Amino acid sequence: WKAEADPVMSAHKELDQFLDKKATLFKDAMLNLVRAYYGTGRSIHDARKDFAEMIRNTMILSDLNGRKRLYMEMDAAVNKYAKFSDLPDRTPLEPSLTFDEAVKDLLEREPRLAKSAAEVSRLYSTDKVFAMARAAELHITQRAQEAIGEFLKSNGPSQALSKTIQEIGPFSQAYADTVFRTNVANSYNQGRMEQAADPDLADIIVGFRYEGIQDARTRDNHLAGFGTVAPTDDPFWNSHRPPLGYNCRCSIEMVSRFEAERLGLWENGKLKPRYVGGNSFHADPGFHGEGLF
Repeated sequence: WKAEADPVMSAHKELDQFLDKKATLFKDAMLNLVRAYYGTGRSIHDARKDFAEMIRNTMILSDLNGRKRLYMEMDAAVNKYAKFSDLPDRTPLEPSLTFDEAVKDLLEREPRLAKSAAEVSRLYSTDKVFAMARAAELHITQRAQEAIGEFLKSNGPSQALSKTIQEIGPFSQAYADTVFRTNVANSYNQGRMEQAADPDLADIIVGFRYEGIQDARTRDNHLAGFGTVAPTDDPFWNSHRPPLGYNCRCSIEMVSRFEAERLGLWENGKLKPRYVGGNSFHADPGFHGEGLF
């Protein structure tokens, strides 16, 4: 069977666009933490605060965008011939907008997000993101300690210390990309799942379908589950909600009651689940469904 086409961008395509954005700000912020740790930049407190704020803002915006996309999909399902303006190329995850401007832009485009915005803000509390920032700091500075330890053993000139720290950049960039991708995917899909739990949407949004980008980078254990359909409150999603691994690009697509009826999956007023992949569909070994920090 095949999912019906909607006049709006699919969630997994939008998520893939987000994930293809370079995590330059994450790289720079992490490198600032390293510099601060060794006294060659800002204070550790300021560098950590800036990084924590970046984490919080990015996760809030990706969460809200996932919810916004869900509303667009629901509206399209109710009136599939309606015309919708899609997200602009200038996404709120880009530095062209401040955090406050991006949230304002989202709420102007989708006023129904107002209540959710307050809830999401509480979800990503200051204490939580500071803990995330601290965990990332420990990871990146441990790598820096190893590099600088080698530098000290070599008895190199003291002026070369900053160059040694700068050369940690490639590792910092790779780690930043993974942090960015994994946590954006996590908050984006989490926002969709939580928004679908709103009783006001239950008559239309009855389930989710597991989908993703299918190319050479797609992992076999993720691909095995493409097309799986299950109710929004199915415990199945506790272990199979994407991301199912670091850098996972999969997403959950809305299944409306109308689509469930068309597919013959609407029985006795409920969505009949259709599980795909069996034991071949599972999270990556060692991955427990949380972001990387």
